Amino acid sequence: MLAARDRGALEGIVVRMSNGFGAPAHTDISQWTLIVNDLCRQAITTRELVLRTSGLQLRDFVTLGDAARAAEHLLHLPTSHCADGVFNLGGACAYSMLALSERIAARCQSVLGFTPSIRRPAATPDEKVLPLDYRIDKLRQTGFELRGDIDFEIDATLKICKTAFQIDN
Repeated sequence: MLAARDRGALEGIVVRMSNGFGAPAHTDISQWTLIVNDLCRQAITTRELVLRTSGLQLRDFVTLGDAARAAEHLLHLPTSHCADGVFNLGGACAYSMLALSERIAARCQSVLGFTPSIRRPAATPDEKVLPLDYRIDKLRQTGFELRGDIDFEIDATLKICKTAFQIDN
């Protein structure tokens, strides 16, 4: 795509999106594999958040609301503002998977009145946490601003999961 764009054969951009999450419009869609959505579903169905790693690795997260707004923003962006045509889209905030799990557990307590336990493998002595520098500066320079509220999105996802997946306990 970028080569065709450089030749003038087409107009377009490439969006490199970090980890998106948010309450889906319908519960029968495949967004349950997104890590935040999966952890919210686990909280409701098992009252436990299970990580497959130590949870120390860092990831950038962006709300699906911000992702949709960014797509619309980029669709209307004049070609003269597209530079090389590649934009990173993220939430401009890195969380460890463990910190994210703890945040979901805290939101679960606040919204639903219970705190799911968190289970994860222990970190190995040689495990290193690599820094994450996921920048969205170029997107911001076009006038786009993040508005997503992570806690609001987690709360909404927990509520949808409660309706769709709650097992009588």
